Amino acid sequence: MSLSLGAVIWCCIKPILKMYLIIGCGIYLGKKNILNVETTKHLSTIMLNILIPCLIFNKVISNISIDDLKAIGIICLSSFLLYVGGFLISMPFILLNLTPKRFKGGFIAACMFQNVSDIPIAYIQTLSSGLIFTQSQGEKGIAYICIFMACLVFLTFNLGGYKLIQYDFIQDKKRQSIQNKDPEKSLIVNEIITSNIQPTNDNDNDNFDFNHSGSTVYNQTNPIQAVISSNSNIDLHPEDIYQYTSASTVVSQSSLPSLEQLAAPINHFYNDDQRSIITDIGIINETKPKKVDKKSSITIAAINTTAPTTTTDNNNNHSIPIQNTNEKHEIFNNINNNGTALVNDNTNENTKKSKKKIILHTLYTIFYEFFSNFLQPIALSLLISLTIALIPWVRVLFIEDDSINIPNAPDDQPPLELFIDFTYYIGSAQVPIGLLLLGGSLGKLKFNTSNKILKKFSRTAVLLAIIKLCLFPIIGITWVTGLLNNFNWLDTADPNSKMLCFVIVLIWSLPSFTAQIYLTAFYTPSTSNNDDIDNKDQNYNHFQLDSFALCLMCQYPILFISIPFIATFILKVTLGY
Repeated sequence: MSLSLGAVIWCCIKPILKMYLIIGCGIYLGKKNILNVETTKHLSTIMLNILIPCLIFNKVISNISIDDLKAIGIICLSSFLLYVGGFLISMPFILLNLTPKRFKGGFIAACMFQNVSDIPIAYIQTLSSGLIFTQSQGEKGIAYICIFMACLVFLTFNLGGYKLIQYDFIQDKKRQSIQNKDPEKSLIVNEIITSNIQPTNDNDNDNFDFNHSGSTVYNQTNPIQAVISSNSNIDLHPEDIYQYTSASTVVSQSSLPSLEQLAAPINHFYNDDQRSIITDIGIINETKPKKVDKKSSITIAAINTTAPTTTTDNNNNHSIPIQNTNEKHEIFNNINNNGTALVNDNTNENTKKSKKKIILHTLYTIFYEFFSNFLQPIALSLLISLTIALIPWVRVLFIEDDSINIPNAPDDQPPLELFIDFTYYIGSAQVPIGLLLLGGSLGKLKFNTSNKILKKFSRTAVLLAIIKLCLFPIIGITWVTGLLNNFNWLDTADPNSKMLCFVIVLIWSLPSFTAQIYLTAFYTPSTSNNDDIDNKDQNYNHFQLDSFALCLMCQYPILFISIPFIATFILKVTLGY
């Protein structure tokens, strides 16, 4: 079939005009606050749990069969190349520091993930009016897009791609804890840590006494209690104390106590909040096992904390670190004449067991997260629909198949055709609602024009938009040309192969994953104490959201031009329309 260039250009422009009109309605609803945060959240939940699973179920069972296994393999391979290519493209920006330090993970996600849902489905549906693609080809194309969508969901959730977005906020918390310097709280914490906690000998019983059996007698004049009591009007939190754990407590070498004995006055005098403060300082940690250095001196550092507390021998001036492990009572019992603490065999054995438990727990967490995500509605719908579609004698219960004869229902339809009809009606609402939500989200996005960091990042955002919407489509066309001419995996004589080629190029031409807005908003803190002070740099809570908004704002104007141009090229030149 040969079409005029003008007809092909109009057919390629018409879908993008329809999509942008729907997106414009969404922007209007967002500006009017009709699509507010609460409404968007509920509609997004409906889409993820009902609409998209129904769409996948209907299109996959209706249009995928055992004959499409090769097409599924090509889709998975194309997805792999797309995401690896996006990751590689992001690396020069990261290594050359062209992205803000608070948006490194989000930038990698913006490079890797495509908006494989509303836009390509809407485009294929409009293009399948009969002039270029038939309706059956359009249904097959939507099924292919659903497979692409499944690959994206698998990478984003099952393989933990969302942690790229979460990474930025984890780093934020670490930086905030380092930079948070409240003078009043700092003074209190330093008083607590540097208090002279000394086990009494025969000549000193001011604070507490250790008798021969190991029991402890405490005096109410404990210095830590005195510090907390004298500053009881100050609201202390563990993260405030976290920064000031480098001070030392002075302990006499002649009668070093065990860790449990040091912790006893905490448990005796303080309430739960105060005990948690002392625990987070690093004096005691009853739950987390720590690493042990096997050298003669002990260097057991707490995980995710600062350096260990140090004890000093007043007489011989030897430094003995007090560590945050449950084995400290064994360490203190193995101090030689030179004041150096030695690790005994039991300590090493316990540490090895602790390391083994940590490794097993980490592996369990990874596998649990991986497999539990298969129970999410989208992944579960795909697994069920693919299983049905690839087993002919099961698929025939839903879709008519002349090669297999089974009794039909009284209406002369397959026995379970009702589920196909039901999911068709429900799934049809996914595309318009998805585009409206996209418009509502874009309408609410904004960034601080006075922010110097974002102004500098705007050049990177424009370059990213050009790469994703201009360079990536060229790579996609090259890949499709290789599939047709070099590998001979696809054939332009086959209508389904033509549709698959078009879908692959279309997927390679899409902007960043819109759902990243919701993931970023999910991790963004709800309040900010620094917005009024530091909003001219990158030290405010919604910086990541503003950065991603800038990326989308650069991409969608270019998308309006790039998609019709690329679609026209692939139809006229590669597929020969």
